[in-house]
Formats: sequence, C-alpha cells, structure tokens
Amino acid sequence: YQPQSPAGLSPPDVLALALEGISGLTLRSYQSDWRHFASWQGKHDAQDALQSLIANGQGNAQRTLYAYRQAMLDAKFAPSTINRRIAALRYVVRATRRAGLIGWTVDVQGVPCKGIRDTRGPGQEAMQAMLAGETDPRRLLVLRLLHDMALRRAEAVALTLADVETGENPRLWVWGKGKHERLPLT
Repeated sequence: YQPQSPAGLSPPDVLALALEGISGLTLRSYQSDWRHFASWQGKHDAQDALQSLIANGQGNAQRTLYAYRQAMLDAKFAPSTINRRIAALRYVVRATRRAGLIGWTVDVQGVPCKGIRDTRGPGQEAMQAMLAGETDPRRLLVLRLLHDMALRRAEAVALTLADVETGENPRLWVWGKGKHERLPLT
C-alpha cells in the first residue's frame, strides 16, 4: 500500500477531512487554533497553513509543530492552550492519514499541566442546605438535575419537554457530551 501524495490535495480538502465528525464546541476551538497556527506561520488562512503542514512531509511537520510549541511557551501561553492547539494540528494530520493521503503522523508531546481545579461540587451538607433553602420550583429542578442526575450545565439547559418521558418507565433523554446520541436517564 502506497498512500497518495498530498501535493495534489487542495487546502479545502485538507480542512474538509479534518472537520468530519467534530462536535460543535470542539470545532469552534479547533478552528480558532488553526487560525492561530496560520497567523504564526504568516499564512493568510488556516487552509493554507494546514496544507503546508501536510505537504512538507513528516520531518518538517514534526519540526514545525515543535517550533510552534516553543513559540507559544516563549509567549507564556497557558499549558492547556498550548496542548489544545497542538492537539488540533495532530487531529488534522491523523484525519489526512486516515483518508489514505499520507502514511505518517506526528508525535509532538504536550507540555505538563498543573492539576485541574476542584470539580467535586459543594458536598452533601451544602447541597442539602441549597435544596432546603430554595423555594422556586424551576431553580429546585435545575439543582436536582445537576446534582441528582449528574448532568453537565449544557445538558441541563438544552433540555426540552420532548426529552421527558412519563408513564410506566419514566425517562429523561439527554444529549451527551459531543451531542452524537441521546442517552436515556431513569
């Protein structure tokens, strides 16, 4: 098997390959990351920058991404921003490889991140106090959805009456992270 040379692949084709299967929030972040990479490369748009990254081969792509990572470190970008931007570019390379247009990938490591913030929530006592002190039924419902059903904020605010099934087997249908399929909660 010999992969096709990416030389004949137009910039919109590279971008189109990369866009397949990305959720909305990830897509917006990656598009911003690709624009930043293009700006760093002195390109007018992300498509040109991505095409150049792919067309110059594995060694050059690897060196380019390490230089880009170092430039972001020198500019004091947050490690999570650097890692996301590098991941967005690795995603483009993987998508191009999966399409059979190249036979290689890049292996640029991210930078170490400090621990993430505490996401444990308010705890049982504080949650009970919030529930006991709340009289507005809508706010009470939101608290119950977030805590008892472990919904993410975006999942809770996206709910409609069509997502609620009543009857013998009551269910709540929630679009999970990535919004690829609805998940039943009982």
